[in-house]
Amino acid sequence: MALNDLLPPAKSSPRCAEFAAQLGVDPVGSAFRADLVLLVETPLPWPKPVNEHPLLKPVFPLMRGSALPTRILAYEPKNGGVEDVADQTRVVIFRRNRQGSFVRSDLLVPNANLRDEVFAVVSDPSFADEELANTKPSALLVCTQGSHDVCCGLQGATLAAEATATHRDVEVFRVSHTGGHRFSPTAVTMPDGRMWGFVSNADLEMLVDQQEPADRVAHRCRGWIGAPLGAGQAAERAVFGLVSWDLDSMERTVEVSAASPVAAGDAAPLAWQVEVTAAHRVWSVGVAIAREVPTVSCEMPGGLPSKPGREFVVTSIEERTKK
Repeated sequence: MALNDLLPPAKSSPRCAEFAAQLGVDPVGSAFRADLVLLVETPLPWPKPVNEHPLLKPVFPLMRGSALPTRILAYEPKNGGVEDVADQTRVVIFRRNRQGSFVRSDLLVPNANLRDEVFAVVSDPSFADEELANTKPSALLVCTQGSHDVCCGLQGATLAAEATATHRDVEVFRVSHTGGHRFSPTAVTMPDGRMWGFVSNADLEMLVDQQEPADRVAHRCRGWIGAPLGAGQAAERAVFGLVSWDLDSMERTVEVSAASPVAAGDAAPLAWQVEVTAAHRVWSVGVAIAREVPTVSCEMPGGLPSKPGREFVVTSIEERTKK
């Protein structure tokens, strides 16, 4: 089916997340890629883009200057916006260790020296050497930035409130745009570093307790942020569904081959072969584009303007002996 054939009727003005759910779009492959995630406590209101906030402007050059793939997010003050530490900012840093988990560090930094002090911490080569015995989610980052997209402002805020009331052992952060608002409510769990889309509070119950097999909720996973975008995240998620929760405590590598056409012709769909290594096990995973899907503009007639997007599908998965 052609991309334009999937657009909503011209007289319809759906929200982007509602429309993507109606199409049954699989969110896998849409997570961001980061080995370093910085959360900066930032008073509301947040502009679009959030890096235009006066507090964050000096920090965002870290994304260009860091040797690691970095994502910087604002998070809403926990005390309802009332500043209780004058001229200082709380910063939460998650950095991926060799194990594949994200080690957390909390800072209280003078505003005037915010960028330099954060840069000094993340540049320390010994930072995140620690291995984590427990990789169950202890922090939940929920996108609630309504100034970026109405879906995040509504569904995200609802999920954050429900999670705060229900999961007392998980610290909930209301954060700025994480990408993929068409999959709202979206969230990131730490220290496992997995992103989730269309996630409900009932889904979070399974993520936190981990009493059910991971394949019960893996279809909500947008990807592990330690894996390459697109096909790499789709392949890693497929392995996650097989191995279950133990995968998040294993050292992993994800290597993606160059894209190759499935058939002859300029418009031929693309496919990838991905090798996922975890501990002493290796999987060869075939990934292809399932379909091209439109990302519509929220509450606009016909969803226009729209952007093209890809939906990934795993075509094969085989465990083989490690060489």
